[in-house]
Amino acid sequence: LGKNTGDDFRERKVTLPVILAYARASSEERAFWQRVIEQGAQEDGDLAIAMESLRRHGALEDTRQKALDMADRARSALDSLPDTEITRLLRDLAGYVVARVV
Repeated sequence: LGKNTGDDFRERKVTLPVILAYARASSEERAFWQRVIEQGAQEDGDLAIAMESLRRHGALEDTRQKALDMADRARSALDSLPDTEITRLLRDLAGYVVARVV
């Protein structure tokens, strides 16, 4: 949707993948996250280091799974409602949002 890889990183946004990677990180890696996100002292090559940390700690896959689980919960919540155009659109929307990030 018009976002480039690394936009959230450059904007110092604390996203679920960052939270998971930080929680699972060594003290050295935590210092990295504090420098680039909390302090905003980003240098050339830091995005690649961040992406590797996210992959190494399974943060991307766990975030993807969390999104899939939440979309399933959202669709299940709609099951008690009448089958209308609106509920079908909401069900499709849950799938679309997850497909966008998967």
